[in-house]
Amino acid sequence: MSNIGYKIYKQIDRLEKKKIERFKDIPTTVIGDCMNRTAALPSTLKPLNNSKLIGSAYTVDVTAGDNTLIYYAIDNAKPGDVIIVAGQGYSERALCGEIMVSLAIKREINGLVVHGAIRDKEELSKLNFPVYAVSSSSNGPFKNGPGTINAPIAIGDRVIYPGDIIVGDQSGIITFHPSEADYLHEAAQKVIEKENQMMKSIKEDSCLELAWMYEKLKIDKCEIQEKFRGGLF
Repeated sequence: MSNIGYKIYKQIDRLEKKKIERFKDIPTTVIGDCMNRTAALPSTLKPLNNSKLIGSAYTVDVTAGDNTLIYYAIDNAKPGDVIIVAGQGYSERALCGEIMVSLAIKREINGLVVHGAIRDKEELSKLNFPVYAVSSSSNGPFKNGPGTINAPIAIGDRVIYPGDIIVGDQSGIITFHPSEADYLHEAAQKVIEKENQMMKSIKEDSCLELAWMYEKLKIDKCEIQEKFRGGLF
């Protein structure tokens, strides 16, 4: 008999490691720009330290404040996976802390993203292991279930599939499907080259090419006056 809402799918398809590692030095802002600026997870997810996040998504969906299946994920995820937890953004009960993260490190997991709360914030902030969460709470988790492992999850307006690529830095977290990796890597190189040229222009010439902006104002018929004189006209 099917147990709806309480299932574990053991196998996921992962992109080969070397193709994922190509993104380790690419800022999430650049990747996001190559995805029509629509690919970031909610800004409520904050990094606890400066460690770069990158790997294959091992997805976990839990009820608010319950971490039963997060234990399963840490014990069964493969080296290089990023455990990403849809915890409904609930901020008043921690889903994990130093003990679980320490186990994840030993299991060679690449990071933990919790759309919910963590605890032991000070200890986690000192680790060379990426952890993102919405908040910190001293309240510990329940262990009642249910939930799902390695099914699609939703965090904010993003749907993350098992095996999706996860990249995170201090700016935020980006997710994308493995089939998009080759295109995004090539597109990101072009954006980086363009931005490097822009920075060079600023540093050397104290200027930036802004003809596009003035053309946009002209097309929009933006009214430009010498000085604000008050009143309605």
